[in-house]
Amino acid sequence: MFWRTSSPAKFGDGLIMMVSELDVLRAAHLHLERHGGQAVAKAREMVRTLKERGDNDGADTWLRIIVAIETMRQEASGPHSAPDASGTASASSNGPATSPS
Repeated sequence: MFWRTSSPAKFGDGLIMMVSELDVLRAAHLHLERHGGQAVAKAREMVRTLKERGDNDGADTWLRIIVAIETMRQEASGPHSAPDASGTASASSNGPATSPS
């Protein structure tokens, strides 16, 4: 694959390779650059393929990559004001409230 793993952790008699959060973010960025609007769909295909092969750890890593891709897309679209309980944008989400002079 195109990411590196951090130091392995001991688990029973075997080793588990842990993928760092930084490596997940790097993989997500590369995958998004390569596949654009199809990045999440292609990543979901990878999850299915890995699960079919019995590689649940690999599938879990790709699920983390999907979350990172979706987060990157949300951040790229810019900040949005969140509605408050009444359904309208709150003053704190639109900047500081000002009082009339």
